Formats: sequence, C-alpha cells, structure tokens
Amino acid sequence: PSNPDCTTPPRAPTNVVATRRADGGWEITWTDNSAVEDGYELYYEGLCCGDIYFVGATAPNQTSCTLPAGWGQPSYVVATKDGGYSDRSYIFYQW
Repeated sequence: PSNPDCTTPPRAPTNVVATRRADGGWEITWTDNSAVEDGYELYYEGLCCGDIYFVGATAPNQTSCTLPAGWGQPSYVVATKDGGYSDRSYIFYQW
C-alpha cells in the first residue's frame, strides 16, 4: 500500500458548446461523462504569456451554465475531483 491518497481524475466533459445570447452573454453546455466529479470549472486562456484565468464553477452533474455579458469568452471546461482535474475540453463557439 502507498501512503499518499490516490484519486482517479474524473472523465472530461465532451460536446462543449457556447451559444451567444441576445443580451451578449453566453450559454455554455456540455455532456457529463463522469459519475464522480465534484463539479466543473471554466477557464479563460489568455493570449499573452500563457496566462490562465478562473471564470467560474458549477455543481456536480450540471451540464450547462450561463455567463452574463462582459465576461468574455471562456476557453475550456474541466471536471474536478478531490483537487484533481480532468483533461481540458475546449469550447466550440456558435455565433
């Protein structure tokens, strides 16, 4: 046995789509592929210097979120579990 706790990361969401809303915000949807996630987190990947910014988080088993106008365009969604992350699922934008 090992001393450290080992947690298998959750499966990444798929089919991540952002649709522009009439008010200028975004409706982001995805397919939940994990049965063990603690929730989902959205991030924006800056164009300069590889900066990454946290945008927001959702509850477990949630498959969508709405961002108001002025929040910019998040770049990807990850599932979280015990401080670990799934692979990044990059967002496809519909205008």
